[in-house]
Amino acid sequence: MTFQVPKFELKIPEVPITNQRILDAVEKALSFYDTVSLKDIDFTHFGTFKLRVKRAKFLRALLQTIKPDYTLELGSGGSTIYFAMEVKKHHTAFEHLDWCYERTTDALFDYDLENKATVHLLGMSDDTGMYEFMPEMIPGPIDLLLIDGPPVSPKRKGRPRWERWNTLPFLMEFLSESAIVLLDSTERVFEQEYLQKWCEDYGIAFLNPGDPGSRLQGLGVIDPWHSIR
Repeated sequence: MTFQVPKFELKIPEVPITNQRILDAVEKALSFYDTVSLKDIDFTHFGTFKLRVKRAKFLRALLQTIKPDYTLELGSGGSTIYFAMEVKKHHTAFEHLDWCYERTTDALFDYDLENKATVHLLGMSDDTGMYEFMPEMIPGPIDLLLIDGPPVSPKRKGRPRWERWNTLPFLMEFLSESAIVLLDSTERVFEQEYLQKWCEDYGIAFLNPGDPGSRLQGLGVIDPWHSIR
C-alpha cells in the first residue's frame, strides 16, 4: 500500500519529491515508526531543548532505514545520541550554546558513543548568522543532514529571521549524491519561506511535512538534488 503523508495547508507552492529512493526510505521508516523505542536515552539531560518525540521516532526510523555513513546536525541534544547510535561511520553536530554542548558531550560519554560522534562548539557569523565552521570538521560526504539550527531570532542586525536559510547554501558542497535533508519546524511560516527560497534558488523538492498531529509533525523531508537528477 502506498504511504500517505498527512497534509496541512502550506502557504507556499509544493514541489513534490520524485526520487523513488527517498520516497521508499520514508515509506519504510513510517512502516515501522510505531515500533521505534526511545527509552534507551534519558531526555532529562537536555531540558526543554530536545527534538519532539514524534520527530525523534521518525528520525531514528529513517536512520535505521538508510544506514548513513556520515551525518551532520545543526544544533545538538538527544537527537545527537540517536545519530551516534545509528550512523555507520561518524556523526557531526554544530552547537553554539555552552551548556547544550556540555550536556550532549557528557551524554555521548555516558552512552560510550564518544568515538561515533563529535560536537563542535562554534561561534555565529554576524554577517550570515551561520555557524563558523571549518571544512575539515566534516569528515565525509553527508548522507543525512538535520537542520535544527542556527537559532532563529526575531532580527539580527536589522534583518528578518533568515539564519537557517543560509544553511543549505553553505552545506550543499558537503552533501553526498544520495543525501536527504531534514528541516525541523516546517509548520512555521519562516521555515516554509526557507523551503520556497530553496526551491527557487537550488531546485529542491520536499514532502509536505504533515500537520502537528501527524507522524512527521513538521519535520520536512527534502531532496536537495531534485533539479539535477
